[in-house]
Amino acid sequence: MPIPVSVTDTVEIVLDTSGTYFVAGEPVGDERDQLLTALRSVVGSLDAQALSEQPIEIRADASATHQSVVRALDVCATLGLVRVSLATVPLAQAMGPQ
Repeated sequence: MPIPVSVTDTVEIVLDTSGTYFVAGEPVGDERDQLLTALRSVVGSLDAQALSEQPIEIRADASATHQSVVRALDVCATLGLVRVSLATVPLAQAMGPQ
C-alpha cells in the first residue's frame, strides 16, 4: 500500500499500456475505485487546504487510453486535488529505474 505524503512531495500516478494504475510506485489495479482507495491512502491525512496545494503528476504511457487518463483526473478532482500535471512517456521511462 502506498505511504502517506506531505504536501512537499509530488505524488505520481503512473498508467501503463494495459490500464493498470500505480500510485507512489505501487500497483493498485485498473478500476476507478482501486485508484481512489490507493490515492486516498496517500493523501487522506491532508486537510482541504493541503489537498489543494498537493502536487500530483499523472504519467501515462503514450498508448494508454484517453478514458484511463480521464479517470485518473476524475479521481484527483473527487479528492480535491487540483495541482495536477500530465506527462505522456514510454512506460520504461515512466516507471524509472527498477
